[in-house]
Amino acid sequence: MDFNTFINKVSESFRKKLLNDVYTLWSTATANDFGGTTYFPAAGAYDEDELLELISHVEAAANGKPATIIGTKKAVRNLAPVIQGTESKSDLYNMGYYGKFYGSPVVVTPPAP
Repeated sequence: MDFNTFINKVSESFRKKLLNDVYTLWSTATANDFGGTTYFPAAGAYDEDELLELISHVEAAANGKPATIIGTKKAVRNLAPVIQGTESKSDLYNMGYYGKFYGSPVVVTPPAP
């Protein structure tokens, strides 16, 4: 086997293992794992007011610590605040999603393998 082909296969194997580990972590996570309140909604449309209320409840349960929105890039692209400024448009243009949703950070994770 060509050495470059071997290295590419090993690299891809490590990548798949890492993505599987991340998926396993998220699919088995509980509030205790994150030291606070967690919420894992089902796929579908969201309502901005309901999401803001959920963020408020999560932050209250976490003693005022900020909530973080975590999802795949496809999922977080649906988060579109009604109020948009220059920075939010720049985030959408550069990253493909908004980096914050009314002050709550948005973090993208890879999709399940």
